Amino acid sequence: MASKPLMVIAGATGAQGGAVLKAAYNTGKWKIRALTRDPSSEKAKSLQNEFKGIEVVKADLNSEADIRNAFNGAHTVFAVTNFWDPEVQAKPELEQIQGKRLVDIASESHVEYFVWSSLPDYGKESNGKYKSVLHFDGKYRIEEYAKSKPNLKSIFFHAAFYAQNFQSFFPPLKAQDGTLVFAFPFNDRTKVAIFDVNDTGTIVLKALEDPDEWVNKDISSAAEELTGPEIAAVFSKVTGKKAIFNELSEEEYKKRVPGSTGEELYDMFQFWQRYGYFGKTDPFIGRRLVGNLTSFEQWLRQANWAGPA
Repeated sequence: MASKPLMVIAGATGAQGGAVLKAAYNTGKWKIRALTRDPSSEKAKSLQNEFKGIEVVKADLNSEADIRNAFNGAHTVFAVTNFWDPEVQAKPELEQIQGKRLVDIASESHVEYFVWSSLPDYGKESNGKYKSVLHFDGKYRIEEYAKSKPNLKSIFFHAAFYAQNFQSFFPPLKAQDGTLVFAFPFNDRTKVAIFDVNDTGTIVLKALEDPDEWVNKDISSAAEELTGPEIAAVFSKVTGKKAIFNELSEEEYKKRVPGSTGEELYDMFQFWQRYGYFGKTDPFIGRRLVGNLTSFEQWLRQANWAGPA
């Protein structure tokens, strides 16, 4: 019997990488090498405990030697970088350096398929109007670079706005009367493309059943599109708590989120209002590929989340 192909997962202790690892493991068809900056971390140890038999390897994305060692013998690589890593925040161009290093070494290591977690280019999509959304545009620059490698078969996964972001980056605010307020700098007609990050693995593994069909293509993945008032209504339906949507002005938003981060996120939200999350691209390619994705309502029930404490 032929040995199982080796899948290498960069960012295995993160949300997307962890979801791909779980899905690949559950198929029973892959050998898995999980990459992490610190194999002695609690997250890395818990992976080894939960997924018996996987290989956990140290790989600093800033180290060419680490990546070459990690990619040795790989059939397929799933790779994602973290723009919000403090190291990258201090030097934003580092994300593109890391991503292009992954592409180069995948190409030189004769990796068969390279799955890159990318995002749309908002500067390009808006003809330069919204060109400060670095955490989107930088990933797309890496996508373009991967497409320039003729011997590398690349597939591009594009995740929509995580439902989990409401628990972390963008929680609803609590008004004096206890009402939870989903407050964003876009109007009440803007559609937010929502995605449960745990569905990442389902989509990626389905694409890898027929990978040549997806080479050099984007798999844009949203479960649904909801307006701000619809998000608040679904939240109220599931939790029984009163919730509303509130449109913030540019001044109000940038007062809450100051500096370059506020500028970048404000432009991101304005892009959504004008063009939608994925711009001209169909947001439901991933949904059609697997047949169904977790809706916001389903995610709320599964996560048992009822807003900030």
